[in-house]
Amino acid sequence: MLFNYHRIDQDNAGDMLSSPVNYFEFDTPTLELEIGPIQEPLRFDGDVILGGGGLLARTTFERRVRDLCENSPHKLISWGIGHNAYTGAAGRHIRYRGLVKVGKRVKSRLLGWGIMRAPAAVTIDYGSIRDIMDRFAMHGIRDYGCGYDWVPCASCMHPVIDKYRGRTIQHDAIVYDHVGRKRLLIDGLPRMGNASGDIDEIMTFLSSGETIITSTYHGAYWGLLLGRRVIVVPWSTKFMGFKHPVVLCHELVDLPGCLQKARAFPEALEECRAATVAYADRVANLLDIEVRRRPDIGRPGLSGHQQIV
Repeated sequence: MLFNYHRIDQDNAGDMLSSPVNYFEFDTPTLELEIGPIQEPLRFDGDVILGGGGLLARTTFERRVRDLCENSPHKLISWGIGHNAYTGAAGRHIRYRGLVKVGKRVKSRLLGWGIMRAPAAVTIDYGSIRDIMDRFAMHGIRDYGCGYDWVPCASCMHPVIDKYRGRTIQHDAIVYDHVGRKRLLIDGLPRMGNASGDIDEIMTFLSSGETIITSTYHGAYWGLLLGRRVIVVPWSTKFMGFKHPVVLCHELVDLPGCLQKARAFPEALEECRAATVAYADRVANLLDIEVRRRPDIGRPGLSGHQQIV
């Protein structure tokens, strides 16, 4: 038996699409399970793939991950997980007025909460969770250069990216923000929140912009894979480990300058897919099973929770 633990939130496409079970078939019975915060009983009678998602160094998931590490007698494998420690209150709005046209020098004014600066995230520190990391038989970590093998979020394998990658750009810049964590109210720009499980709707929006200003991990990641330029208003360490670096905009008064610095990485999609396929082969060798690309990506089902794809 093989268990895949990841965050299951049907209103968040990033959580649902980060599971490698969406893209690969494993030659053994496979079950998707919730790692948190829903307190379902953990299963210890089979090998475990943990991921994807920002499951490390975050209070929401730490106890559950430690339970797996301490009680499972079988192999534990991480796949596309990453560091996700953060500070700052949830639900804050940041409003930026004055951005009338991208590239034009403007006078900025911040309203609403009067917040100019995004809460500073703590530094990525894998040393503080070394006991957890050492328990795994093999690691695939989405944070680049952290001392472990780099394996990006498995959602890079979704064919919907190819469908929208070549789409004609309609806007100089767009805003895609995190509904429950950091809303970005930037006047004059098209905006969408991440509380959607409809990947076509999300990709339609993300692909419409030349530059994506976002406060969500997958908004940034999928933007890079689409070949777009990405600016992130950060609130977590999860934004600091991209192999293809995004521009971090800690102060919205710096947004015009950030727009000039942002760049696209046309090679990102190919590199992420190559690393993911190579890791699937390594997982197959470790577990001594066959792992194949799924021919039915996008079909709801499997034996665990209903997937929203």
